[in-house]
Amino acid sequence: MGLLNKIFFKIGLYSASNPITACFFAVMLTLTCSLGFINYKLTNNPQDLWVPQSSRANTEQSFFNEQFGAFFRINTFFMAPQKDENANDDIFQKPYLELLYHVQVAIETATQEFKNIQIQHDDFCYKPITGKGCIVTSPMQYWQTDLDKLLNDPDVKATTQCIPPAGAKERVCFDKIGVPVMQYTIFGKLACQGEQQSACSLCRVQASALQATFLLNNNQYQYESADEWEKQIFIGNIKTFNKLFGYNSDLLDGMSYNNTLYNKLKEVKEKYESEKFVFIPIKIEFLAERSIPDNIELEGTQNAYIIIISYIMMFIYVSVSIGFFPSAVYNRFILGFAGIFVVIFALIMAIGITFYAGIPLTMISAEVVPFLILAIGVDNMFLISRAERSIPEHVTQMELRVAYALKEIGPSIFAAAFCEALAFFIGMLTDVPALYSFCLVAGLSVIADFILQITLFIAALTLDGKRIQNNRADILFCMKIDKQKKPRKEWIRTLFEKFFVPFLFYPLTQVVVFGIAICLFIIAVCSCLKLELGLNQNVSLVEDSDTFNYFNVLFDYGAAGPPGYLVFKNIDYTNTTNLEKLSEMQVQLAQLNGSVISPVYSWVTPFQQFVKGGDWSEECGTDKAQILDFDEQVKLFVQIKVQSKCCQQYGICGEQFISDINFDDSGKVSATRFRFSHTPVRYQTDFIKDLILTRRATDQFSKQLSTRKDSTGNSQKLLNEQDLSFTQRLLNKMGFKQQSLVESETEAPNAFTYSLFYVFYDQYTYIRGVLAQNAMLGTAAIILALQVLGSLQIALIIGLCVFLVLFELMGCMWMLNEVLGGYPIEMNAVFVVNLVTSLGFGVEFCNHIGMNFMRQPGDKQTRAMKALSEMGSSVLVGIASTKFIGVVVLAFAPSTIFKLYYFRMYLFIILLGLFNGLCFLPLVLRWIGPQPVRIFLLYNLIFRILLSLRSTSKICWNLKNSNSLLEIKK
Repeated sequence: MGLLNKIFFKIGLYSASNPITACFFAVMLTLTCSLGFINYKLTNNPQDLWVPQSSRANTEQSFFNEQFGAFFRINTFFMAPQKDENANDDIFQKPYLELLYHVQVAIETATQEFKNIQIQHDDFCYKPITGKGCIVTSPMQYWQTDLDKLLNDPDVKATTQCIPPAGAKERVCFDKIGVPVMQYTIFGKLACQGEQQSACSLCRVQASALQATFLLNNNQYQYESADEWEKQIFIGNIKTFNKLFGYNSDLLDGMSYNNTLYNKLKEVKEKYESEKFVFIPIKIEFLAERSIPDNIELEGTQNAYIIIISYIMMFIYVSVSIGFFPSAVYNRFILGFAGIFVVIFALIMAIGITFYAGIPLTMISAEVVPFLILAIGVDNMFLISRAERSIPEHVTQMELRVAYALKEIGPSIFAAAFCEALAFFIGMLTDVPALYSFCLVAGLSVIADFILQITLFIAALTLDGKRIQNNRADILFCMKIDKQKKPRKEWIRTLFEKFFVPFLFYPLTQVVVFGIAICLFIIAVCSCLKLELGLNQNVSLVEDSDTFNYFNVLFDYGAAGPPGYLVFKNIDYTNTTNLEKLSEMQVQLAQLNGSVISPVYSWVTPFQQFVKGGDWSEECGTDKAQILDFDEQVKLFVQIKVQSKCCQQYGICGEQFISDINFDDSGKVSATRFRFSHTPVRYQTDFIKDLILTRRATDQFSKQLSTRKDSTGNSQKLLNEQDLSFTQRLLNKMGFKQQSLVESETEAPNAFTYSLFYVFYDQYTYIRGVLAQNAMLGTAAIILALQVLGSLQIALIIGLCVFLVLFELMGCMWMLNEVLGGYPIEMNAVFVVNLVTSLGFGVEFCNHIGMNFMRQPGDKQTRAMKALSEMGSSVLVGIASTKFIGVVVLAFAPSTIFKLYYFRMYLFIILLGLFNGLCFLPLVLRWIGPQPVRIFLLYNLIFRILLSLRSTSKICWNLKNSNSLLEIKK
């Protein structure tokens, strides 16, 4: 008898002999872990969910926020047609502009009480020019948001041509605070009306959508009040407009329509309709700063019923399948109910432990892990109960029957649970917070579920077995029933023995199976570099939600690209060569036509003109600038007001750059930035391309800039290619580029580009490398763990089949993208974690048959056929079917990400697991299976366990002390 068999026999005997003690232990352990809920915290902030804290982009964003303040809270909307036949209609007309005016003014002027104070737009808005008002980009800025000017304008399209009328004193095409109006930020699907006569002819603007944007300061101390303003005023007034045109969407809690605005809009609409003007169906689609968190919360609310339905379906399936239905005695509804509680307790324990550690819960963990643990947890209950039924009838004492059953199946479910937990923990290496939390909760749930299965479920199985022996009814167990005939052998096992096993081992069938395996492998190879990178934002949103609809309109009509910055830190600005390099970087960045819109706004050129001086110097009061040191020159430069004579008449302006230059406490320039705009981006590949191109161009110049000396006189060092490990450099050359993390903050590049979306797309510069590393590491860890089987050869065979599940899954997803169309499954952190998870699931499909094979006598074919006959039905009914029921419910989830990345991928994990576990593995064992291991020698088993633990700990230690996940220390 092997050591593990002895251990599980004793555990089973104790739990079965002391069911009350076992139940008490399980309940107290659950209650202890549940105390962690005192630290309950649920996060739905997108950056807290999807941005690795150690990534280069996050480090650069932290520096940017520290020096220049956090990026604005952006609140924007499109007024756009709602029907395809009107998609190209021109709505840049007075009726639509007047409607837009009233919505814009309502947003700017409305007040809302919050915590006993009145809040309004002016409290939060960004004011770029001292003494002026808020900046709002809108088509109404052509008329300085003055309705009378709009109504008195004889030709609104001529106004956008920016031709000043004779004798005009005001500048044209400037908004009410003196900022130029930029057409691509206020018009959607911009075009010229009619045919232009020549290249010199002026364009008469035609626009299919009108856009307005409100920039708010992102002040953490005003976060709650700004959130309330967006909810009540920005979103509330937009929904009021949509109500007028028949689009009644759900209001957020505490929100109400603006009746005053509604009546005014209705009056305007009726006025133009009385003049025979026909409005096309239009709607305002919006995106507030709070929209994404609101959508995540909405998604969680809508998915709640899916979880409930899944648990009900699983309870019914377990109760029917684990016993013999229909039968008053041999039904096992109570046991199925106990099994569901085992899963719930395991989930509570895992989440409680994470709360103890101070790790917040995410919606992915709260919504997906219950499905996974339900699918995983029920498997072992089937296997244990079926093992108990297979014990010879002459063993009548229920405690002994359960102990022998756990002795037989315990090592197998232990190995499966260990590998599953290991696969989830390896998935934590993706470093994405949402997936880190998901993998941690899932891994802990697997461990907790296993502990409860060999204690609480064993106790329940024993009590239910005694009920059956005493001929008591299943639910009304106090009722004794006449002795019933014991059900015969399960028909599925008979089907396997009589039909499936002989058919599988038929020579022609073997050829077909190996042929299918080869085809799947070839498809997987083709998919390696063909799977697109990214995660379409609409995939992660609730279909037909406000945010979902906004991104669709943005895709169709958006003409403005995301704003970007070229940031400099620790630069020696007194070095004239450095200033020349900064100007070169400005030109180089502007030449990235496919990524950056020219011009790039730089403070360097106007500053150099200011320092050089001219006839205007004395009049501007800057004649002594040349005798000052650099930092004082810069301070004097940014004090030149935009409205001053120096700026208006001579063009020497510095105030507009005041937000681009930051001084430290000693008065020295600590960081500066240039401003630019990316080209409009619509596809995930566009975002990734922009990040890579701008970063590549900046990094090349960054190496040429001399840094400012620190207090010790030492300049700071950049991280060179030679500083990387050999493995990391090799992965870079193979295209699996790992994130270029710097050794410390002071050694980071002294110039970098930054845009708000960089932090979300930085992971795609190295995600393929992470997948390769996790797949190899996970497979190696599983092989090491399976050495407890007593044979390295069987561990390698099972490891191969498990790896094929992962590899073939990648190929199947690429093939489905090509065949089905629609939203594709792309390579991202969710995809990588699911692939790593497939390793753990694959072990379940392969491990039990492999272990049974090692116990069988005879030649290889006989042993393989016998192992498949005995365990095949258990794998199908107890593992595949339970997982299928737990996963199929996800097909009805309202979120597309659930349907694609969880339903579709997990469904194919089950199918591929069945193919590799029930078809491919038995045939491989039939040809190259190892000799049977009948007795596990104690010293050999201990040696293998210690060897596995040593090897696994060595890998983890190397990971902790290396930038490369694959580096092996000498």
